[in-house]
Amino acid sequence: MADAFAACGMPLKAHQMREAETFLAMGMPPELLAEAARRAVDAGAARWNYAKGILNKWQRQGLTTLAAVHADDLAFRQRQGRRAPPVWKTPLTESQQAPIYVGRIYSAEELAAEDPWKMS
Repeated sequence: MADAFAACGMPLKAHQMREAETFLAMGMPPELLAEAARRAVDAGAARWNYAKGILNKWQRQGLTTLAAVHADDLAFRQRQGRRAPPVWKTPLTESQQAPIYVGRIYSAEELAAEDPWKMS
């Protein structure tokens, strides 16, 4: 197991190894520990605490196999796909757009025909 973390660029210290062994003692398979290490490195957070957070989350969710973790990932991506886009990413309709000049929205033809800076 220590080799899996070291191979990901995350060598464990003695106390971290003991914490990892507690996950194994609770029935978590070694491939889940290796997957957590890989995800921590992929996220740019090659630290034991980050991987431990992933493992704690999986434990709370009752995910005890790599297949269950992958199924949870797929379900998460599907839930994300059904979400409405954030308001700031939704294009505004013409009536929602701020008018070019206060009180009225001018068409491109009207703007081309008039000099907006000309004082009357």
